[in-house]
Amino acid sequence: MPQRPTFSMALNSGLPKAVGLCAQDRADVAAYVNEAEEHLIQDPLAPDEGWWGGWAHMRFNVTVTNNTAKITTPREVARIIVLDICNRPRQIRNGFYEYLQFGTGLQPKPCNTACCGTQQAFDRDCVPTLTDFPANAPQFLRFFPTNAADVGKRIVVQGPDKNGIQVLGLDPQTGLAIPGETVFLQFPFSTSVNEYQNVTGLLKDETNGPVQIYTVDPATLAQTLLSSMETNETSASYRQYFLNGLPTHCCNQPLGSVQVDAQCKLDFIPVESDTDPLIIQSIPALIEECQAIRYSRMDSQQAPALEAKHHARAISILNGQLDHYLGKVRTAVNVPIFGSNRLRPQPV
Repeated sequence: MPQRPTFSMALNSGLPKAVGLCAQDRADVAAYVNEAEEHLIQDPLAPDEGWWGGWAHMRFNVTVTNNTAKITTPREVARIIVLDICNRPRQIRNGFYEYLQFGTGLQPKPCNTACCGTQQAFDRDCVPTLTDFPANAPQFLRFFPTNAADVGKRIVVQGPDKNGIQVLGLDPQTGLAIPGETVFLQFPFSTSVNEYQNVTGLLKDETNGPVQIYTVDPATLAQTLLSSMETNETSASYRQYFLNGLPTHCCNQPLGSVQVDAQCKLDFIPVESDTDPLIIQSIPALIEECQAIRYSRMDSQQAPALEAKHHARAISILNGQLDHYLGKVRTAVNVPIFGSNRLRPQPV
């Protein structure tokens, strides 16, 4: 795969001039690029797998418990497109499948280790942490900043306290009640005042370094890694999948461990710094989409037509890029129309 373009490449291209800006107007150019990327990634004409460079192969080693396991994907994953369990492709069911009338019902179902149903994955929507909250709740939350410059930055923790009551706090600017407890980062760590039964949301200021989040058992003071938030990650949300009917292990894997391979569609993440990678791999397509955005904000009779023209060009360029790297006719499945008896020249 060619080198993934970065925000600096967009800054140094003709993009700023195309929307009436200079390369020095970094914040305004970034705003255009981010809006253009989000438009193109989520456009109805985009392929199911995304545009070129919009997917990634990932491998997950999951722990099997009662023939089931969970996968929580990292922040940059919008969804798993297809997956493979122990070198065998498996179906992914959406979040409504288990509620179908006369269907299989909610998973997991009681089963024995010899027969636990068909191996399938079930979409569990989004969760706010990368691992499950400890079963021996309630627990405190402890936050470890990795950069001393982040002292004083805020994290808002949302969830029920040890009595099952939703924790509320006060907004320091408006003085109004808000859901959650505000914790200010300190070095080496900060600890929540409340003990939590679970976490339903995590909000964070932009920071200079990642923030690691641990649970702390109030009885033993033992710490367990719960999650981590990146520098420009302000709201924690990750896709989770439930895997059913798993074997106790895959070949060449230790007992209780299963390896899952997945092709994942990448999600939109805004760019800020020069080295931030772009999801859309074509600078010309971004230029066209940024021009479309510019025309969409003009109060002119010709603006809607010009907006549609530039957007269509952006889509056309991205389709051409897909053809360039993947080919026009190479498909995942090839069915010979003559079966195994291939077409042969016949004697005259």
